[in-house]
Amino acid sequence: MSQAFKRIKISETTMMSRFSPIVDKKVRKLTIRNFKPPPPLPETFEEDTWKMLKQAVHAIYEHKPIPYNLEELYKGCEVLCTPKYSKILYAKLMTEVEMHTKSLCATIDTNAVDFLTKLKSVWDTYCRQMTMIRSIFLYLDRSYVLHLNEGPNSLWDMGLDMFRKNVVESGNILNNSINDIIQAIQYERGGFIVDVSLLKGVVTMFFDLNLYYSHFEKKLLIETRVFYKKQATDNKAIPLKKYASVIWKYLENEQTRVEKYLIESSKTQLIKIVEDEMIVNKAAERLGEDFIYILKNKELETLKSIYDIYNRVNLTDVLKNEFSKFIKQKGESIVCDPSKDNELVLLLIQFHEYLVKIVSSSFQSNVSFNLATKDSFEYFINLRQNKPAELIAKFVDKLLRSKEYDETQLDNALTLFRFVQGKDIFEGFYKKDLAKRLLLGKSASIDVEKSVIMKLRLECGAEFTSKLEGMFKDMDISSDIMASFKENRMYSEKIKASSDINVSVLSFGTWPTYPSSECKLPKNMIESQEIFKDFYLNKYNGRKLKWENSMSTCIIKADFPLGPKELIVSLFQSLVILLFNENETLSLEQIQVATGIEQNELIRQVQSLCSCKPRILIRMKANPEDKSIEFKLSDKFKINEKFQTAHYRVRINTIQIKESVQEQQETNEKVIQDRQFLIDAAIVRIMKTRKSLSHTELSTTLFEMLKFPLNASNVKKRIESLIDKEYLKRDTKDPSLYHYLA
Repeated sequence: MSQAFKRIKISETTMMSRFSPIVDKKVRKLTIRNFKPPPPLPETFEEDTWKMLKQAVHAIYEHKPIPYNLEELYKGCEVLCTPKYSKILYAKLMTEVEMHTKSLCATIDTNAVDFLTKLKSVWDTYCRQMTMIRSIFLYLDRSYVLHLNEGPNSLWDMGLDMFRKNVVESGNILNNSINDIIQAIQYERGGFIVDVSLLKGVVTMFFDLNLYYSHFEKKLLIETRVFYKKQATDNKAIPLKKYASVIWKYLENEQTRVEKYLIESSKTQLIKIVEDEMIVNKAAERLGEDFIYILKNKELETLKSIYDIYNRVNLTDVLKNEFSKFIKQKGESIVCDPSKDNELVLLLIQFHEYLVKIVSSSFQSNVSFNLATKDSFEYFINLRQNKPAELIAKFVDKLLRSKEYDETQLDNALTLFRFVQGKDIFEGFYKKDLAKRLLLGKSASIDVEKSVIMKLRLECGAEFTSKLEGMFKDMDISSDIMASFKENRMYSEKIKASSDINVSVLSFGTWPTYPSSECKLPKNMIESQEIFKDFYLNKYNGRKLKWENSMSTCIIKADFPLGPKELIVSLFQSLVILLFNENETLSLEQIQVATGIEQNELIRQVQSLCSCKPRILIRMKANPEDKSIEFKLSDKFKINEKFQTAHYRVRINTIQIKESVQEQQETNEKVIQDRQFLIDAAIVRIMKTRKSLSHTELSTTLFEMLKFPLNASNVKKRIESLIDKEYLKRDTKDPSLYHYLA
């Protein structure tokens, strides 16, 4: 060893002193001795301990005090639970439980009135006893029984098996107990009071013993179906409203019954049985007349109840079909009854509003019911072709003339318009009425008029409203023309101050055509017309003007004895009134000769002047004793010198004679004539594209393309016409095949 290493060597003494704790000089030594083995158990320990445990078990079964301390019993069981003796101990315990359960069977009389009460009492007592036994043998339960590969995995389960085999499944106990419980349930369904706690106890026993689903529930469901099948038959004759309330009562009762004493998982099956027997199997036959009655009487809450019932079983389609049937029947009774024409649109609006309310409040705004409403309206409103469209147009006209504008009603009327197939019929009458409102100043609001046109455009497209929009355009252009006319002094100064003029220039083809209405105008009116005509034709070279007298109005300044007034009248009325500037009395025949107005039209105009309040003219019959209300040519008239009203400007309305059948027919025929042109044009467009088509294919395509109603005979006529005009030709081999001729 080198000297260098020797210099740093640390002695053992130094190491000890460096790491040893500082203690007293006297060091005490700790001696650990080996543990002593447990003393051997007495040879009779196992037998004595089991005897003690057995006495405890018997005391529990016999309802006697346990002669040993529970801790002592637990310890004894724990000591016995050796790998060798655990199996023996478990077998002995099972034997005691088996003997006891077999003895219990003799204590239960299945024919006794209190059979279920006794069974529940035995079961409750047995459960308490098994709980105490399990607490004593808990160590055996945890250390041995829990780990068994076969049989129950706990003393509690072993006890349940013993009770099931030796008590419940012995003799008639199981069948009788099930029958008694089901009988009690049937009593309760019949409205009687039952012992809920007793039923709950026995049902719980079935569940704990794994007999609920295999034995009890199976029979319960069978008997439940029998009960509700009978209820559905017995309640067949009661009204639908009451039947619906009965269903809700049964559904609620079954749910409550499950909550009180049955197992929760049974609820779905019990409810389904009620739904199947009371609803599904009777879905269609329970509606019919009763449902129609409820709809007619507007019983919204009852309808909601019925809908909820059908909705829960996914049978709303059945309800929807009956709902559609009601709509069609009711709608047809309105549309197809000519006596209701005066109120047809209002009745349909009210009917539609009611249906919308039903769908929203009673049918949960179900989209399919909205579609059913739409389809049903489209069906019945088009049963009577053209008339509904005409009446809707006139209803809208009345609304747009009213000073008390009702936007809701207008929207409702346009909703009905959407259901109409003959929209061109509506357009024909609407255009005719719009012309009167614009030219005679009858429209309540131009802004509202334009908003209606916009709604029609959104619904039917720009082509549908092009002429209607053109009418407003003409009115705007006319205003500009008149402004230019009045600014041009060369022309405007020629117009006498006493006969101012305002002209509306209408485009031919855009506005309705009017029958010729000849009359004899005063000289100053004729001069004013000629001055404007000269101005207009110089401004727009090559155009022609034709005066429409029937749509003209006048403002007359009248000096009555009781004060001056301004009268707003039709052109024809003004011609009549102006005659009395030079005559005190005139006969109807003299007035006709002087004005040149057609007799029937003249009578209408004069009648308006005689019937307005206050009257402008006073009628004097040629024969005072004549009580006829009809005007005669010999009747005379004079100005009412006592004419007086609070207003300075007075509008005199012409008596509106209802459109005659002929006038209505003319409007319809004009629309139908326009349809012929549209059909011809559509056929040519289709054939130009397809070149060759069969009659069936062409008709089908045509029906899809055109929006107004078509009939097969009309289509055939138009095809024949186009063949005659050499737009089409028939195939030489197949007459039903058409070819386009370029």
